[in-house]
Amino acid sequence: MSDLATFLSARFDEDEAVAQAASRDLSEVLSQVEYLDKATQADELHITRHGPARVFAEIHAKREIVSTWRKLHFLGRTGLGEGVAARAMQFLAVVYADHPDYDERWRP
Repeated sequence: MSDLATFLSARFDEDEAVAQAASRDLSEVLSQVEYLDKATQADELHITRHGPARVFAEIHAKREIVSTWRKLHFLGRTGLGEGVAARAMQFLAVVYADHPDYDERWRP
């Protein structure tokens, strides 16, 4: 599982770098788009909702899950708490299943 923790940390770093490079106020950028149809408006809402601020919050939460697992593992707590955290990490990792470093053994 420590390889999984390392894998997740690297993916979080990549996601964070992309978010940092993005415009902080996507709504300002997207307001310049001329709408052709309702689907375009739905796309704008989706992109705005999943902008950098949300990405940063999600990365923070995900890092806390990995940190909790590492603490439990370091302390030798191999009971239910570590098992739940390890399972949560598998679910966090599956969204990166298309990454070349993803290990199918991590699939929940």
